[in-house]
Amino acid sequence: MVETSIEFWRRMASQFGGPVLALCCGAGALAIPIAAMSLSVTGVDRDAAALARAAANDVDVRWVEADVRNLALPRRFGLVILADGAFHAFLAAGEQDALLAAVRRHLAPEGVFGFDIEQRAGQPLAEDVEHLLEIAGFEIAAQYGDWDFGRVRRTSERVITLCRLAAAA
Repeated sequence: MVETSIEFWRRMASQFGGPVLALCCGAGALAIPIAAMSLSVTGVDRDAAALARAAANDVDVRWVEADVRNLALPRRFGLVILADGAFHAFLAAGEQDALLAAVRRHLAPEGVFGFDIEQRAGQPLAEDVEHLLEIAGFEIAAQYGDWDFGRVRRTSERVITLCRLAAAA
């Protein structure tokens, strides 16, 4: 049984390997435990103060201050994670497109992009996100309705999505 989102993402990192890119990583609540697994981790956030708190920890993580929508790193990643419902921070016109384009630029050909969304009034529903992913060139590999790998239901408060780059048509 997975007890937290951190344990879920650690399992995904163990399954898919690195290097790992943690987007909107804040003070490193997820990046640090994944780095403790001896995986190469890069954490990106635009909040310099949060990154300074993260960097104060004695872990081997590359911290990058940047807006993830404009990210241009010189490498690709086996796992890209946008955790803790951060997808909801990108609601204005074009923001989700820019975010997904940045993920495409940084995802290794066989890599996995994972994120979670809350299903609540006024927020994108899983169906809306599926459509956005398809348009952006991703295909869904798996979806879960909770941190214990349960099925997505209409009543699921959270939807966790794992996707890959779509095969060229």
